Amino acid sequence: MGVELENQPGQERGEHPASSGSILRRCVQVVVAPGTLFRGLRERPRYVGAVLLGAVLVGGSSLFLPVELYEGAIRAEADRVGEELPADPETLARLAWLSGSLGGFVFWILLTVGFAGLATLLFSVVLGDNGRFRQYLAVTAHAFLIPAMGAVVTLPAKISTGDPHYSVTLATLFFFVEAGYLARVLALLDLFNLWAYGLVGLGAAAVARERSEADAVAAMLGVGLGVALLLALIPGI
Repeated sequence: MGVELENQPGQERGEHPASSGSILRRCVQVVVAPGTLFRGLRERPRYVGAVLLGAVLVGGSSLFLPVELYEGAIRAEADRVGEELPADPETLARLAWLSGSLGGFVFWILLTVGFAGLATLLFSVVLGDNGRFRQYLAVTAHAFLIPAMGAVVTLPAKISTGDPHYSVTLATLFFFVEAGYLARVLALLDLFNLWAYGLVGLGAAAVARERSEADAVAAMLGVGLGVALLLALIPGI
């Protein structure tokens, strides 16, 4: 994508092949060779294409969900809370379907930038690493391609279960845990998100160089766990 092909001063194109490939090549690298990708992004932090692709995957995946899934979710929620069904559930379902796509696109961009800011705050400000926001943004944008691709991978499960918000979480694996606080925590720990958090930690280690990969990955997974522990305290989450 041409908008990303700028070079840092004193760099020549091709000097960092790991970050110079197409966005599709980097999608493969973030899965099979993330360390190599992140070392390249440290020197040449490209992020625009990854952010936009993630937003398109998340927003676009909602367009493939039948509107009836949203209508069913509205009816199920009304039954769950014991309220009357809205006057026009079909129209509400169509609005939910459309907002899920457009809102998903915008939300993904804001989420990526915000999480990159959190990573910068944690590693550069709190822990004293020498990374820059642009480097952490490049790392986060590519790491978050994992849950973005996960949104596409889980489309068949969302359709078959009738749940437009279906996700693969630790609760899916530990299905025997009884309802309660622990079950809510497990339900908030999406496996694709955990994978992405670990990748952000791996990328942060590549950016800082002096920090071990194990420490950086543990720090980011700890952030994800901490958020889940807090959100699980809120009723209805």
